[in-house]
Amino acid sequence: MGSEWFVVLAAVALTLGLRTYRHPVLQKLSIFALIGTSMLIGWALTRSVLIAFLCGLTWILLPWLELLTRVRRIRLPEEKRLRPSSPPDEELFPDADSVSGQLTEAGFEFIEDLNWRWEEQMHLYRVHYHPGRRAYAMLCCIQQEPMTFSYLTVASRKEDGSLMMTWNFPFPQSLLLPPHITVQRTAFDDTVEEMCDQHHHWLAGSGMPPESFPEQTTETLQAGTEEDLRLQVEHNLQMGILIKTTDGAIRYTRKGLMFLWLQFLREFVKL
Repeated sequence: MGSEWFVVLAAVALTLGLRTYRHPVLQKLSIFALIGTSMLIGWALTRSVLIAFLCGLTWILLPWLELLTRVRRIRLPEEKRLRPSSPPDEELFPDADSVSGQLTEAGFEFIEDLNWRWEEQMHLYRVHYHPGRRAYAMLCCIQQEPMTFSYLTVASRKEDGSLMMTWNFPFPQSLLLPPHITVQRTAFDDTVEEMCDQHHHWLAGSGMPPESFPEQTTETLQAGTEEDLRLQVEHNLQMGILIKTTDGAIRYTRKGLMFLWLQFLREFVKL
């Protein structure tokens, strides 16, 4: 083994070491270490500066393979109507019952399961409501080939329809949020109790006690969610992220694909 491979191994060890710490500065340094390690591997294999540079660049350009081969073909419905749904499939979403149980322990009441479907996609919302805090929680279960995932939102809706939302969405946002939604993002591994407390303290710190929010009913919860989905699509059409197709669906524009790539880069640097 040449001496350059000892340098590569040292770089790999450094990258893994930086990744083990949750400090934000060290996490960001680990990204540069990862790119540098890839460049060292390219240099050790080929002795070419160009190949080394391309190896480092791969991490930045790799998402375009997915964007150009799969994402650009995705079609979405312009209007998303929620319908009553059966409970989440335990095989696909094994934590659904556990999260619902934790919400119940936190004072939320289960309301109903709703979903919208489009081709191979299914978005299921398990809705809960906390009468005392006038807040609602939704366990969102997403089935979108070839992946499934879930996340939790805790939200409070103002009288004017605007929304204060705390969520632990695990990926970069795939669409712009409409202006009426203000988001606080929490760590994906935060417990339900921690998320609820963070949401409550966020509102209190913003001078918005629970009694400043109107009470919600089953009907207003569903109607409000449908309106949020409609306004999000409308906002992204206006911003050029989405465009209508001739068959009545919507898809990403070139600007939309660039938006997704930039979202990936922001998240990549944050990791």
